[in-house]
Amino acid sequence: MNKLQLWYREFIKKQYEKLFNENYLIDTGKSITLNDIAKLLKPLKAQVYFSDEGYMLTTKKAIKDFIWRTGIPREKYVKQRHDCENFAFELMGKFAKFSIPFGFVRSKTHAFNITIDDKKKVWLVEPQTNGFISLETFLKNQNNNRYKIYKDIKVILI
Repeated sequence: MNKLQLWYREFIKKQYEKLFNENYLIDTGKSITLNDIAKLLKPLKAQVYFSDEGYMLTTKKAIKDFIWRTGIPREKYVKQRHDCENFAFELMGKFAKFSIPFGFVRSKTHAFNITIDDKKKVWLVEPQTNGFISLETFLKNQNNNRYKIYKDIKVILI
């Protein structure tokens, strides 16, 4: 990398740091407990690991807007170097400083994210496109080819 590329990388990093502040993800005053999350995720029959005892809830719109602002959905896919699990881990990392239920999910064939909004609705999040699929939609259509990559979830880290 030459000096101009290094400077540009640092410049962009500083711009993103300005964009992200803890007030952006709206605190709705609502929260959720581990027991509530476990009940919501039970239909997925996956091993779930939590890092906190409770979480703040925000709106789906705020989560979606924040994801877009990270720039991750616009990053280049590179097979075996920057693919689904890299996108999912990177996006989960952006949420690490917030106490929002946003996690990493690994199925048999794919990695993606999961979140819960202020209405206690569970969403599967595609980090490469910022697409959201409700848990209800997935469960009703899980045998449909379109949703095959989300089947057989093994682990969820929140």
